[in-house]
Amino acid sequence: MKYTYSRFREEALAFVNYTLQIDVSLQSCQFVTIPEDDPKADIIPIESQSYLEFTMITEGNKSLSFSVFYSIAHQLPELYLSAVDLEGGQQIKDPMELLGEEAKGQISEEKRSLFITQKEHPVLSRIVWYIHECRMPEIFGDTEGNRLIQWFSLIFPQAFGINLVSLDMAKQLSIVG
Repeated sequence: MKYTYSRFREEALAFVNYTLQIDVSLQSCQFVTIPEDDPKADIIPIESQSYLEFTMITEGNKSLSFSVFYSIAHQLPELYLSAVDLEGGQQIKDPMELLGEEAKGQISEEKRSLFITQKEHPVLSRIVWYIHECRMPEIFGDTEGNRLIQWFSLIFPQAFGINLVSLDMAKQLSIVG
């Protein structure tokens, strides 16, 4: 199934609604649109001008800020991540420590640098961690259901003991096939 911007937008809005129904330490979760008068609105493709943005505090006292855009080139979500240890105020130096064990197990050591690197955030214009969307099929294949909820349930939240959704619940909600 082709992953279109319409599907991304629908899933992002469903993700926002879903997070309101569960007990997660989210500070904020919203689907943001870049204002028309923002100078970046002229250079960012229209499909990337609306994106999912949320921040959560983990059990390990880390602040994770996520921005998820739609990649026109790869027709997949692309993820930007900023992670700070709140106790020391330091940026997380190795983002692989944030990944859940299941996701780590599916990414070989030699491919890790191809999976997550640093890149400039398209709106904030600062360097953050970036997960290469072209690598997502290695984890998901051709997945049915809400890809965004699956993504965060498998990759990041479980690393801190926070499960956004269990597999059984995901099946009940038709998040996974």
